[in-house]
Amino acid sequence: EINIMENKKTYKFDNGVLTVYSNYDVKYYCMYNNINLEDFNEPVTISDNVKSCEYMFQNCYSFNQHIIIPHGVWNCAHMFHNCFSFNQEIIIPDSVLDCSFMFYGCKSFDKEVRLSNNMKSNKRMFEGTAVNKHKNNL
Repeated sequence: EINIMENKKTYKFDNGVLTVYSNYDVKYYCMYNNINLEDFNEPVTISDNVKSCEYMFQNCYSFNQHIIIPHGVWNCAHMFHNCFSFNQEIIIPDSVLDCSFMFYGCKSFDKEVRLSNNMKSNKRMFEGTAVNKHKNNL
């Protein structure tokens, strides 16, 4: 019997840092290590080979680590969806085209975001954040 999930596991955990090679690796890491996704709060490095960060940290309620989005990533939609504790400054590289719902539900988020000049979609990017209390939705 082949375990399909095992074949897709590509992350590496070394010296207290999780390196991810796909947008699903955080979920795989938590699943294989019996960590509740909502409790995940480890430092993460996103590999330069990643092209999509879509849903990468979705429902990691406790996650609040500095993240560098590599140049070459084109999709950050829902990246931090419902990361209630997330509150880090972030730079979105010019390669990113979609940031729809990127910080949706990040209740603590109120940091500055440097946006991509090439962004095509940022629909409801800050909905449900502390930023949303002061700005209209994008």
